[in-house]
Amino acid sequence: MISLVNRFRRRRFIERLHAHIKASELAKAKQALGVKSEEEVNETIQAQTLYLLNSIKNANQSSIGFSLYVDESTIPASGKGVFVDNALSQGRVCAFYPGSIWTWAELQKAGGLHIIDPGDCNDYLMFQLDGKLVDPTFSSAFAAPNSSAQVSSLVSKHSCLEKNPYSCAHYINHPSHGQSPNIVAWMVKLGGEHVLEYAQVIPNTVAFCDQREPMLDEVSPDLLVALTVADIPCRTELFMDYRLESRTAPNWYSAVHDPDIPVWKPW
Repeated sequence: MISLVNRFRRRRFIERLHAHIKASELAKAKQALGVKSEEEVNETIQAQTLYLLNSIKNANQSSIGFSLYVDESTIPASGKGVFVDNALSQGRVCAFYPGSIWTWAELQKAGGLHIIDPGDCNDYLMFQLDGKLVDPTFSSAFAAPNSSAQVSSLVSKHSCLEKNPYSCAHYINHPSHGQSPNIVAWMVKLGGEHVLEYAQVIPNTVAFCDQREPMLDEVSPDLLVALTVADIPCRTELFMDYRLESRTAPNWYSAVHDPDIPVWKPW
């Protein structure tokens, strides 16, 4: 009985946790952008995203005012990290999180999470509170129903990754102890006309599970972007709060203190 009650409590806690995380990130985005509503946040981030895509498409990087580069992280033993080569003010869309975008429904039809995370070793998966997953490895972006074997990626060398130098947010690290995140991830939804116009530089594809022939140009209208929530000096590394669960987090993980986020307390 205690086990059942504990599972129920945990499910309610996770629901509450997601609500708090969304509210916390919304508050950070509103403050960074200087707006008052979620609608204004979405409109402003979408407008900046379209401007960035347009500049990349037209190879007009000077109009963007900054570039990104991937180098060894300032955090020991963390591999690569993402840096800005010019100072950035808060409230700027600065990077794209590339990958195939799955909904839970399509993932279940494909056979479950192990399709894109065999052996629990896909460190780049990004889980979103709206139920979507972004897989930057593009692994098994197209899978046959009830397939027992992992399907090799058909878009691992998707051309947009080469054409969009700002699609490197999957290399952004979690801050070490004592450091603070300077970006938050935000999901942007584009209209069909914008998807067609910027398809060649959008670094996301739709992951589906269907009997139809795979379409490599199935560009996703959903884009995960990085928004700066602090002023960032030149040649500074970008950091994002991974928000991992403390009981299953790896040893290197140090939780970012956020007084608005509840902490799970079992019996």
